[in-house]
Amino acid sequence: MDNKPAVNTDKMKSPQWRLLVALLMFLIIFYFWAQFFTPGGPERHGITYTQFTEQLDAGNIKSVSIKKMRVNGEFIKPVDIAPPGEK
Repeated sequence: MDNKPAVNTDKMKSPQWRLLVALLMFLIIFYFWAQFFTPGGPERHGITYTQFTEQLDAGNIKSVSIKKMRVNGEFIKPVDIAPPGEK
């Protein structure tokens, strides 16, 4: 006699089981898609007014927008910016 327990394969074929597996596969694919293929926004760094005027004098300012008390801008060429107070 064979004393192996019978494997119930009917549960594996049920629609709920297939739905659960499909949902898990979707979540795994979505997670990796979001990690590797989501484009990042532009890098943002705070600079001092002096650093801004230096870049302005050098002609390296592509655009500037001012909204209320916030000034945002974009450089033409990448610049190594030292954090304020580290010059």
